Amino acid sequence: MASGRSRRIESDAVFRAATSRQLEVLRIVRDHGVITRAEIAELLQSSASQVSRLTAPLISNRLVTVEPRLPLAEGRPVARGLGVERE
Repeated sequence: MASGRSRRIESDAVFRAATSRQLEVLRIVRDHGVITRAEIAELLQSSASQVSRLTAPLISNRLVTVEPRLPLAEGRPVARGLGVERE
């Protein structure tokens, strides 16, 4: 079996295993490009910790990537941005 076909099958399996909430996160990242977890939480009307739990498997399955830390603002540091890897 060709490696491209094998990778596609594995990738499809990841999408089938994703929860509806994780698919919402993927849609948001696709629509907004680089976005912080805090911004995703705001759009989902959820907590930052919930978004971290939702994005962890997406990151480990390389559906989204973690970008370097954004410039710091005063106060607590912002979350790192998430982006969709484009081929």
